[in-house]
Amino acid sequence: MLELTLLQYVLSVISGFLVGFSLGLIGGGGSILAIPLLLYFVGLAYLPGVNSNYIDHVVIGTTALAVGLNAYINAFIHWRKGNVRIVEGIAFTIPGILGTYTGARVGLLIHGGLLLFLFGILMIVIAIMVYKGKDRPKSAKVIEPNTNSQGLIESLRRINFAKIIPVGFAVGFASGFFGIGGGFLIVPGLLFSTGLCMIKAVGTS
Repeated sequence: MLELTLLQYVLSVISGFLVGFSLGLIGGGGSILAIPLLLYFVGLAYLPGVNSNYIDHVVIGTTALAVGLNAYINAFIHWRKGNVRIVEGIAFTIPGILGTYTGARVGLLIHGGLLLFLFGILMIVIAIMVYKGKDRPKSAKVIEPNTNSQGLIESLRRINFAKIIPVGFAVGFASGFFGIGGGFLIVPGLLFSTGLCMIKAVGTS
């Protein structure tokens, strides 16, 4: 059982606010922010007499719970505002699950230092792609999905499965390979593969 000071509990609350704000604003950044915040801002990495490997596992597990709860709440808010595209989300997720499993298996074979280096490169590439994507032309008319069966068929026809399946797999692979990153990978993946606007990509993520 870890013993934290009152200041560390306060810093944990501040960290939670920052993580929730990031998830609500851009649909990602949870784990990327939460892990370093817990380790170095809250100070769990500096606790005396505690095994660092144990701390790492506690932080990763706590982060998974916290980010998951935050993401669920944000998803509900976006759902009520009509920003969640279920069909596109499911079509993106199914190959992503297979990619995550594959990436996690491959990631275990790679040295940690190399993983961090490749992860840094990936973040730079994604930042450039999202920045360039902000200037892409917007369609004049956005067709919203209906709840009836006819609307579902129309939604399926609009999906470019030749694009969304490999992108979903690649995003899942990257997430499993690096052991971190959900929304910050999924949002640009959805933007690229589905043509959703930013707010709907955030909500669907």
